[in-house]
Amino acid sequence: MQEDPRIQIDGRWYVLATTARTEVDPKTLKRDDVFGLFDRFGDIAPWDSGDQGLYVNDTRFVSRLELLLEGNRPLHLNTVVRDDGSVLAVELMNHDLQQDGHIKVPKGTVHLLRRKLLWDGACHEQVELTNHGTTAVTLELAMRIDADFTDLFEIRGSVRARRGTSQPPAIVDGTLVLAYDGLDHARRQTVVRFDPAPTVLDTDSARFHIVLAPGAPVRLAWQIAFEQPEEPAPRPMGY
Repeated sequence: MQEDPRIQIDGRWYVLATTARTEVDPKTLKRDDVFGLFDRFGDIAPWDSGDQGLYVNDTRFVSRLELLLEGNRPLHLNTVVRDDGSVLAVELMNHDLQQDGHIKVPKGTVHLLRRKLLWDGACHEQVELTNHGTTAVTLELAMRIDADFTDLFEIRGSVRARRGTSQPPAIVDGTLVLAYDGLDHARRQTVVRFDPAPTVLDTDSARFHIVLAPGAPVRLAWQIAFEQPEEPAPRPMGY
């Protein structure tokens, strides 16, 4: 049974803003041998376009990257790519957040500024949340990630007779490691480091439980590093 998207406030019907529309509007970042294709939310959404992702030397090291606020995509405000194509900035806001049939946090109360930077063989991201309301807000922000290590020829329709082996995702000393052993007997890895550490870290997501005081920004950051054969591992560093 589908949930009614309407509630009554002071005797009048109100249509809840609970989800963001899905739309293909790719944004491109490029630095050295790292290339990224994102949607306007700053996500890598495989249901939007099969070619979105983070690539290194024509291999896709990230095939899915989602930012979720209380289980849903935030609502989109604005997206800007720096002229040199190395930085992506996205402004978002919360949808209507409900509790016991009432709106506990009205749409637009929480502002999110999402920044991505390609640097030194990694994608660095910072998310800044600001509460523009008058009372504290408790939220869960989640980042979901996956890697398929597909090459561009496959993405463009070529069929390969054989592929390498994807390894089970692993959590090692607070980092998330996604690995693939290629037919060349070399291992490629996507390594995700967080600052601060997430409240809950799973093999496909990180969840942060956040208390936002009015007007006091909270910043979260993660580094998605790409480790390749015969290449030095990217240095752990903040945004």
